[in-house]
Amino acid sequence: MAVNDAKVGLGERGEVWWSDGAPDFNRHLAKNTPYAEWYASVEAGAASPQD
Repeated sequence: MAVNDAKVGLGERGEVWWSDGAPDFNRHLAKNTPYAEWYASVEAGAASPQD
């Protein structure tokens, strides 16, 4: 319980701080969020050598 309390105190868990109704994607895999396409492009770029 102490770890969870510390994480809540640090803002890593608990209620979100924003009020626009946007969902919290914390603790989700990027591939399972609306950011999946962006993440895939980052992963593809990381595998390719940069000029």
